[in-house]
Amino acid sequence: MTKQFLSTVLERYISRDYEISKLLKLLAISALSCFSLISWADGSNLANLSIQGNILTVEQQHIRQTLPTCVANGNGKKWAVDLTNDAGQGAYATLLAAVNLNKPVQIEGDGQCHTVPGIETAVSVVLTN
Repeated sequence: MTKQFLSTVLERYISRDYEISKLLKLLAISALSCFSLISWADGSNLANLSIQGNILTVEQQHIRQTLPTCVANGNGKKWAVDLTNDAGQGAYATLLAAVNLNKPVQIEGDGQCHTVPGIETAVSVVLTN
């Protein structure tokens, strides 16, 4: 898939007045099929996005100050996102927007590592300035 294809698909769905949640799902599903690893640095505080199966691993550039006890050594910059639900797909769409806009994100976790052992599960992803 190319950016042109994704743009065409989004334009088609926007012109049909689809709900924003359906657009986010479409964007997440489309992106899932064409990205397995994204790396960048510039103005964003993100370092990597990696997908394995239905799990998105997000890596930020800097380690967090406070980590839950379940986070394994070397995973202080990482978050896990379950892509099988609407919240996870919305988080992924927000992360892709951050990459495209070269903006940082604020990620909050639930203090647990239930999605991926040793990596805190993200429950909130917010695009910031």
